[in-house]
Amino acid sequence: MITLQGSNPPPSPDEIAAFERAIGLPLPPSYREFLKRSNGGMPPAEHCIWRDAERGLSVYVQYFFPLADTESNLLKESSTFPAELESYLLPICLEGSGSYLLLDLRTGAVLLWDADFGEIHPMTRSVDTLLEACTSD
Repeated sequence: MITLQGSNPPPSPDEIAAFERAIGLPLPPSYREFLKRSNGGMPPAEHCIWRDAERGLSVYVQYFFPLADTESNLLKESSTFPAELESYLLPICLEGSGSYLLLDLRTGAVLLWDADFGEIHPMTRSVDTLLEACTSD
């Protein structure tokens, strides 16, 4: 699994609980563990492309939002995201073309929200499987 660069210190259990209260839903256990290992950050340049050859889909994984008091973080991104998206979808990562990766808070699955077309595409069953599948260009 790749290591994110520029990650923040792990959030405390109290910070995670406060975030969950703010969004009104619990985080999936796998995503809680991800935040403890990598609280935001960028994949190294050589590990940034996720591909689905069957659907002809390539995604440049650019920046994971931290659970930290930074300019761009999970709480700010979730509060400014388009209202038409379901409340259980949390923007967790910026994709290279301006789209977002979303976390389904019910299942832990990662989805791609295509900002150009307003479409949502399934990607992987968790953040860990996304990072395991990322390759170099």
